[in-house]
Amino acid sequence: FANEKMKLEDYATNQLNYTPEVGSTESFDELMNKLYEEEELNKILWFIGALLTNNMHLIQKFLFLYGGKGTGKGTAIKIIKMLFSGYWEPIDLAHLTGNSEFATGQVKEVPLLIDDDSDISRIQKDTNLLKLTAHEPIPVNAKYKTTYDVIFNGLLITASNQRFKVRNIDSG
Repeated sequence: FANEKMKLEDYATNQLNYTPEVGSTESFDELMNKLYEEEELNKILWFIGALLTNNMHLIQKFLFLYGGKGTGKGTAIKIIKMLFSGYWEPIDLAHLTGNSEFATGQVKEVPLLIDDDSDISRIQKDTNLLKLTAHEPIPVNAKYKTTYDVIFNGLLITASNQRFKVRNIDSG
């Protein structure tokens, strides 16, 4: 955080530009309570808490924000991006779940991967998504680079106007 001096043994390449403090969050509460029902907001906050406490490796889920235009998906993602500035990377789930041999080339070893506006209604191959979510080794195959395995221990967030269609109840 901003009030801490980074040390070599922290193995950190970025530093958040804020320091968490106890205080009022009435503006955040007012905004988020307008956008989300209490149960849905608690799920979002639970994921943020799991990420902040480095517990995502214990959770085999991803955060899927669904709704029409103007329902707050983008607002929630912007807030999360600001909270984790420097610690998130974009990902294209349509590409990740497609048939390209380079579908995994975009997977990064960061705590948070975000697809702001995905259409995962037509998943062609869900193996990569399931491995990413289950924190299993996934071979990263990027163009002109040697393939290597990564275990993604972070959170995947995606937002969409379309519903997520599960092809098989047993597929994860």
